[in-house]
Amino acid sequence: MLRNLIISLLAILLSYATSGLAGDYVLDASTMGVGATEGENLVVKEGCLNYWETSCPETEKVRFLSSTYPTKVGSVQVIGQLSGDFEVILMGYFDSKDKGINILTDDNKGFGLSFKDNYHSFSSNGIGKGGDNEYGDLPGLSDGSSEIKIMVQKGVANVYTNGTIFPYSTITLDQNTIFSRVTIVGITTGDRISEIKVRGIQGSTTCSSTPTTPTSSSDCTADYSVSGSLHVPCVRVPGAFGKTEIYDVWMQQKFPTYSFDLDLNRVTVK
Repeated sequence: MLRNLIISLLAILLSYATSGLAGDYVLDASTMGVGATEGENLVVKEGCLNYWETSCPETEKVRFLSSTYPTKVGSVQVIGQLSGDFEVILMGYFDSKDKGINILTDDNKGFGLSFKDNYHSFSSNGIGKGGDNEYGDLPGLSDGSSEIKIMVQKGVANVYTNGTIFPYSTITLDQNTIFSRVTIVGITTGDRISEIKVRGIQGSTTCSSTPTTPTSSSDCTADYSVSGSLHVPCVRVPGAFGKTEIYDVWMQQKFPTYSFDLDLNRVTVK
């Protein structure tokens, strides 16, 4: 219940901050500093373009997101409203371990893609009909950097790998479904994620345990008081032209429920 509450509160704020306009969320490792963190257990690293090379000239090195340690599994959650036509794109090199791209509603229903070296599945969970499960490598996946795209058009979802569409894997979604987040899970130290993009998302932000860069010198921990006041001092919101703004937000609980009112008079930009 608390997890869904937080997602709902963020959705309210993000809708307010972005004036309800759908756009693109882009997480591009090439624009981030080495050592910057994102999502859960993810860090920006730098290495050779070809994953099998241990050394190469500086001009040939690239930056990518990978798990912080071999014993950790990384993930990213992009929160924002998705409906109508949209796309989720993941670019990089993928190792043979389990991975997943999931598009979910507030009540954890939705659809998604899961894959590893000998199995792949594009399936729905409570939303829509269709999909397919197959043994074998993901069709069209290359040994180098690849693009995996989930595209939704006119209520129909398909998967493309390097431009090749999955055969027999179409999912027909339920009408008027509104999704609230995208999760990308199973990222290991063997993966090199160069870019994550969500096209057509409204009010997007990344839900992460550790911000990419410090937002301020002050404490950014959210505080809840027994009086029902909820203070969220640091919420990063992507704005126009790639600029990210930091919002300081106050909310008030509507007793005896777990719903909150956003205090618009106390929403400030840092």
